[in-house]
Amino acid sequence: MSNRQRAEAARLARLVAARAWQGVVVLLVVSVVTFALLAAAGGDALSEIGSDPMASARAVEEMRRVYGLDRPAPVRYALWLSDFARGRMGHSFHFHAPVSAIIWPRLLRTLLLAALALALAWSVALALGIQAARRPRSLWDRASEVLILVAASTPRIVLALA
Repeated sequence: MSNRQRAEAARLARLVAARAWQGVVVLLVVSVVTFALLAAAGGDALSEIGSDPMASARAVEEMRRVYGLDRPAPVRYALWLSDFARGRMGHSFHFHAPVSAIIWPRLLRTLLLAALALALAWSVALALGIQAARRPRSLWDRASEVLILVAASTPRIVLALA
């Protein structure tokens, strides 16, 4: 390997590391903002239970203590972040199961769906691109230009709904 290739590989490694670090920082900032907004909104997962006449106030307070909802928001966030870093995502009230056991099967299905959608999109784009390149200024070429212009200028939410 020449010096130039080593320098290029080192530059690429630094770039990948910098992007990965930026991704971690973005995820951390998003989690802090989300946690702060939810804490500022008031209420918690046990608020609905507290309005049930069958649940005593003492039982609800005990559940708040057990789940740590009686602690200040910064302490709850630090504990959540620590648990999340260890792979412990808590327990679902709704499904009565660990959150990680609920997320992983759904994540795998989501990744499969995304991979299939990406393969389909690439197939269509490649076929249209080849057809348009074979006949410049033809109907295919102009139609693909219009399709690209419409897709690029349409808000993503509208495309998703379509």
